[in-house]
Order: sequence, then structure tokens, then C-alpha cells
Amino acid sequence: MFRLKPLTVLIALAALAGCGDTDQPAAPASQSKPVKVITGNEQLPSDHPSIPELSVEPGSPTADIEEVAMPRQGPPVVVPDSVRGEWSAVHLALTDKEGERSEVRAELGEDLEHAIGGLNLRAHSFLPSYMSDNEQITSSSNELANPAVLVALSRDGQIINEGWVFRDYPQFNTFASHWVQVELLEAEPADPKKR
Repeated sequence: MFRLKPLTVLIALAALAGCGDTDQPAAPASQSKPVKVITGNEQLPSDHPSIPELSVEPGSPTADIEEVAMPRQGPPVVVPDSVRGEWSAVHLALTDKEGERSEVRAELGEDLEHAIGGLNLRAHSFLPSYMSDNEQITSSSNELANPAVLVALSRDGQIINEGWVFRDYPQFNTFASHWVQVELLEAEPADPKKR
């Protein structure tokens, strides 16, 4: 004779209980809960504790984020022997925060004193064919295939910002400052006969 076990009966009853009328339509979308987009301008609930207003005093370290030194981080710069000493200067276009543009000649390794207000600008290294990996930043040749210059903005000897400026691909510049925009125009060979 066929005998049912209690566990089998319970499973069968649970399955039957779950089988309801499947002909009922799903709830219309208009009855679903609307999605609320948060913009950041919402009012706090009335029972929320007050939040004090933040104020920044002119001249305080938080008033001007570039007051904090931001030296370049990353792999070391290796100038190959085939490039070292072959370039003496770069020509840069500087646009200050008021929109005034000027063109300057910067000797490699020398400060342009008071280039932008009271700030100095230095063109550290020029790489005619910039290339980078996780180990180093270098130049693949002495040809102007991807020219870039490492520039630093400083005040009283302390670097405020430092980064690379590319001639052909300015969208990849790592130098960014609200004081000045820097554009690499050209590089000047050390040997005047190569100009």
C-alpha cells in the first residue's frame, strides 16, 4: 500500500497554497512608489539638529587650496643620455586667472621669477618623446614625437603645484592650477644650428 510521509504532504500543501489565480494583472506603474531624485538642495527635517555655517577667512589655509604644497607624485623622471643637454629652453603660453595671456621663454631648470603675480614658474625637464610606465617617465627618442615639459609653480621656494604639460595632447596635462594655465608652444634646441 502507498504511504505518504508527513514531510512530503507538507511540501505538497505549500506548493498548492502558492498557486493562486495568475490571471490578475500586475499593479500598474502609476501605483508604484515614485523615485525621488536627491539634488542636495533639499530641506532638512524640522526636528534635525542645526548645522553651523562654515566660514573661510581670507588668507586662511582653506581659503586658497593651492596654498598647500602639492608636489608631483609618481614614477621618477629619467632623461636619457641621448636627450640630456640637447634642449635648452621651452616657449610657454601663460594665461592668468583674469584671462591675460603672455608668452615666455623658460630656460630648463631656471625659475621665471614672478611669472604669475608673486609666483615663480620653473620648467624642470623637457622630454621630446614622452613615454611612461609604472616604473619611470622618460623619452623614447630625441624626436619631437610627444613633447612634454614638467613645470612647477612655487612661492617662497615651496612648490605649490607641479605636473606635465603636453604640446600635442593638452587634455592629458597633469599640471592644473587656478592661478595659471600653461601651454607648451615649442622647445628650443641647445645647439643654435638645430633651430
